[in-house]
Amino acid sequence: MIQRLDSIQLPDHGGDLVWASDTFHRPIHEWVDLSTGISPWAYPVPNVPPETWQPLPYQQQPLLDAAAHYYQCPYTHVLPVAGSQCAIDAIPQTLKKSCVAIPLTGYQEHAKSWEKSGHQVIHYDDPEQLQCLLAQKKIHHIVIINPNNPTAEYWSMSALLALHSQLSSQQKLIVDEAFMDLDEQHSLRSYIGRDTAFDNIIVLRSVGKFFGVAGVRLGFVLSASSYLSLLQQVIPLWQVSNIALWLGEKILLDDEWQQLQCKRIYQRQQKMCVVLSTIFKHYSLQQAGLFTTLIGDQAEVYSQFMTAAEAGVLLRYGDCKIANAYGTEESHQEARRAWLRIGLPKDEHYSRVEEFFGR
Repeated sequence: MIQRLDSIQLPDHGGDLVWASDTFHRPIHEWVDLSTGISPWAYPVPNVPPETWQPLPYQQQPLLDAAAHYYQCPYTHVLPVAGSQCAIDAIPQTLKKSCVAIPLTGYQEHAKSWEKSGHQVIHYDDPEQLQCLLAQKKIHHIVIINPNNPTAEYWSMSALLALHSQLSSQQKLIVDEAFMDLDEQHSLRSYIGRDTAFDNIIVLRSVGKFFGVAGVRLGFVLSASSYLSLLQQVIPLWQVSNIALWLGEKILLDDEWQQLQCKRIYQRQQKMCVVLSTIFKHYSLQQAGLFTTLIGDQAEVYSQFMTAAEAGVLLRYGDCKIANAYGTEESHQEARRAWLRIGLPKDEHYSRVEEFFGR
């Protein structure tokens, strides 16, 4: 029997198999986890040299050079961090208290971090609403998630550059590109360090998603070197471990493996698209490479989430929200809608997933 929506406390983030096991009384090892958007194929980590464990992580230059190669920007404009979440927490601490625009439906840690640092968060639903807030001078800094997590919507390069052209040098454009590795044509990475006009852009990148090594906790901030020096002052010393430095260098330079990863992610995504579009015909479906998001009636979407969970398939569920002209949340006047984010299954789980969704 499917539990009521208000009868369970949903987890704050995907991948919480402890919550799933406790809630649905199924051992962790029996779950198929499609709730994170992390690649089902992890980089094949070789044996770690024993000498890597002993020294403090001072030697960052090899990783910086590898990141400069991968992100196509000068190494002086790259700062390694312990996952992009570290940067999300730290960036608001470096800026004077102000109003910041953040997508209402998006990775919620952005809003939490800005509010915790004393900034006023103003939400927006779409580019048009963001443009209105900017034109009315209601906001100072802007946070964009590209592609958006969880809605899978993309901002085009032209739209980003048009938005940036309206900002002063004191206004920051922060772009979270945690899921961008498969669609670099939308990335602002190549503008970092190109000209001082782009010094107010801050790009966040994650290693864990595309490379399938979220547990190593490694990400990067790409921005002007002067800003990175400021950011470094609020980030704890030695936060990026020697293991992350060592592994990060290897995976960012392994072009052959990256090509293989792109190919199999695309192939698996296309197979999942066929399966999902067949069963969810009346839903809106949007793809972002490592996950597909469907949007529909709240009761129906929640029912799909619970049916999957009771079968041992963990998805990511959330309510769709709407922001009014003042940038605050308000209720839908029409039927409530919700979203369901569905990641890619591992090879050993694919037949089970295909069977479940093809039921």
